[in-house]
Amino acid sequence: MSRIKKVFVRLKSKIDNSYRILIGHNIFLDVLERYLKKNIFSKIGLVTDSNLFVIYEKLLKKLSREYRIEIFAFPEGEKNKNLTTISNLISEITRKNFDRKSLLIAFGGGVTGDLTGFLASIYMRGIKFIQVPTSLLAMVDSSIGGKTGVDTEEGKNLVGTFFQPSLVIIDTEFLKTLPRKEIKNGFAEIIKHSIIFDEKYFSMLENLSPDFFVRPDFDLLSNIIKRSCEIKSYVVTRDEKESGLRQILNFGHTIGHGLEKVSNFSMPHGNCVAIGMLLEAIISKNRYLLSFDDFRRIREILTKFDYLEAIGELRGFDLKSFFDFLSYDKKNVKGKIKVVLLKKIGKTLRKRGNYSFDINYKEIEKALTEANF
Repeated sequence: MSRIKKVFVRLKSKIDNSYRILIGHNIFLDVLERYLKKNIFSKIGLVTDSNLFVIYEKLLKKLSREYRIEIFAFPEGEKNKNLTTISNLISEITRKNFDRKSLLIAFGGGVTGDLTGFLASIYMRGIKFIQVPTSLLAMVDSSIGGKTGVDTEEGKNLVGTFFQPSLVIIDTEFLKTLPRKEIKNGFAEIIKHSIIFDEKYFSMLENLSPDFFVRPDFDLLSNIIKRSCEIKSYVVTRDEKESGLRQILNFGHTIGHGLEKVSNFSMPHGNCVAIGMLLEAIISKNRYLLSFDDFRRIREILTKFDYLEAIGELRGFDLKSFFDFLSYDKKNVKGKIKVVLLKKIGKTLRKRGNYSFDINYKEIEKALTEANF
């Protein structure tokens, strides 16, 4: 087991929702055992998807046998992040006599974390849960900050809650089972953190080898994960419910979610967010907020790691459907599409406490044209 890196998320308003993020290599079982010894639960359930259930069958059986953990598997994929899956899981944990003193463990990627967090937040008006993200995307993004939810036919995450985990365990050993495309999927969020918050971090990332995903240095990746967790922790600590600063984490996501939807979720989230970042950077440049040199650096890092190749696959999508999906985005206010705009690498636009701003359809169309859609 490697030395554990720690990030603390301090959330104290009326209730202390603070929790630790523990990062290391081969730490999962040791950390989980210590946590379960310190905390007594009437029942423990682990929620995972059908794919990970097969990959980690031996580990899950060990958990079930040694810690009496009930295993609940749902059909994998974003298409199953919906209220039907939640209803099925509620039925399963109810039949197993889970109560308010029970614990849920989210073991998987972002879909599993979102579903399990939402389930924990609504079951008996709230039970404890912990996050064990197994994808890079979940490690640096969805496992931190307490956003939970499910998708509807109209859009992503339209039904959800803010509900913080009690603990996040990030074990980089799980990344070894991920294909290159999944490392790449999560790395888009890492690039986002650097663009919105830390120019020095961005400089380090842009100097990485283009084949970083093919032969990742897991010690370096662990440090990268820690820095991204620190950035997200800093932001959500100061704005838990996304009324101000936390809006910067949505950079690339408004347009990115629309692209995911028009691709019928065939395009990975990270790729769509990366293209969304390019388009929102173009809009920032066209508003004379972002210098051309900074825009060039953003475009080059996204090109270097092959995110923009996907534009060819998306080219020719139905623009009306795309705009319809954007109009349903949960971040909209009074029907206006809201995005995060850049002033420079490491700093977003802020006016009177607002970090997201109205854009119009003409600006989006112009950006799409400039990006060669």
